[in-house]
Amino acid sequence: MITRPVALGNDAAWPGPRGSLRRVGRFGGAAFVGGGWLGGDVKLVKPRAVRPGDCIGIVSTSSPVSAEELDRLVAYLEDRGYRVRLAEGVGDRAGHLAGTAARRAAGVMSMFADPDVALVLPATGGTGASHVVDLLDYDLIRANPKVFTGFSDPSTLCNSILAGAGLPNVHGVTGIQFFEPALKDEWTEAEFWAMVSGPISGREVEIGRASCRERV
Repeated sequence: MITRPVALGNDAAWPGPRGSLRRVGRFGGAAFVGGGWLGGDVKLVKPRAVRPGDCIGIVSTSSPVSAEELDRLVAYLEDRGYRVRLAEGVGDRAGHLAGTAARRAAGVMSMFADPDVALVLPATGGTGASHVVDLLDYDLIRANPKVFTGFSDPSTLCNSILAGAGLPNVHGVTGIQFFEPALKDEWTEAEFWAMVSGPISGREVEIGRASCRERV
């Protein structure tokens, strides 16, 4: 596995020994992530692949979604054969945010703590995910590794979860790519589900649907 730099404010996680991230930065070789100092190497932990009939936990990390949009997302996932669990407060709205940062963070943590959930899916992007970074329990996430996916604003949490918990995740989609017709893309949809369902070792992924291919 090749690890690449992950920027976190003034710090960075650079490739270290195989299967780990070595932290270097402005603060004596330690990174301040999730409210605590982390130094040295962080061994990566891998989530299991998503299986047919698994439970998918929907969370709100950023901007709000409507009840009708949530209904469409739930229907899409259930049509694919998955069970769905909504985090408490997933439908909250506080101006341009999906509720308070504390409530959004609690929703993410409840899905990681739930042994029945195999994939944690933000409902949409927007803004506000950075407010959640220091409110997550990275030790709990590391002890309960599962697939986390994010795109746009929730990419902030993809970075913090990798750096703070050593959990690789998917920079690919949020729920809006499934429930919003204008954003649905058959190629993205097929590649995403193939990736999270595994195995992906040796899989070739087209880059931008052009002739360029990347081997995983």
